[in-house]
Amino acid sequence: MEIKRIETYSLYEFCKAVQEAVVEGWRFDFDSNDLFPTAFGTMLVAGMVKAEPKIKSPTELVTEKVDQNPTEVQSKRGRPSKE
Repeated sequence: MEIKRIETYSLYEFCKAVQEAVVEGWRFDFDSNDLFPTAFGTMLVAGMVKAEPKIKSPTELVTEKVDQNPTEVQSKRGRPSKE
């Protein structure tokens, strides 16, 4: 896992660095204590990880055929009727 650390003393510089990192494909890692964004007095620290694409290739896409003329009638939900 690639890690990018941002450490600045200025809120402006911190926000600017975070914005550039997000545009480059980095994201915050809120699951790790070491990388969680933190302020130590006036020092702002954050660790960011490279965002992984959810779908890596078009072959991973799953398609489903839908029948245009369904012949099966859907049953009603709930208790069965008394006959």
